[in-house]
Amino acid sequence: MGIKKTLRMEQLAKRKELSLSYRQTAEKTMLTKLIAMPEYQKSEMIFCYIGMEEEINTWQFIEYFLSDNKRVCVPKVVAPDEMELREIMCDSCLVRSSFGVLEPTEENMLVNSKSVDLVLVPCITANRQGDRLGYGGGFYDRFLKESQAMSVLCIWKKMLFDAIPVEEHDVKVKKVITE
Repeated sequence: MGIKKTLRMEQLAKRKELSLSYRQTAEKTMLTKLIAMPEYQKSEMIFCYIGMEEEINTWQFIEYFLSDNKRVCVPKVVAPDEMELREIMCDSCLVRSSFGVLEPTEENMLVNSKSVDLVLVPCITANRQGDRLGYGGGFYDRFLKESQAMSVLCIWKKMLFDAIPVEEHDVKVKKVITE
């Protein structure tokens, strides 16, 4: 088994052990830090993943962004190595994909990736330098490689891991936020 796969499994098991109260308190602090960033303040279009299961509950972030008159787009996987960005305005415009992930519908407006000012990037683990270990699909590495958007990764402090294995195709995020 490869080093990334082993680390993913170890970190996913560790993440399941985080208490709900710890996660919720930390997420509120992360959101406060995120919205204080000048890059957030001047952003118009925010690209944000929808956190599932033990991931960061980004839906509370998205609700805040929308209430703050920001435009928000979320990913929709359309091929094994391709995602689209679609704008959302509420949770009722989302449906569960065949993988159980909440995604926007075809009725949601397609967003040009060049119009994204700020992107929240998912991960399983990361270090403070912006190296991250995602789920292995490469969707966000491909997006970040082509994007000028400010990339931000919110992660619980307990999930930081210094020795992230990095390959040539891996793209660092510009800012790491913990509680």
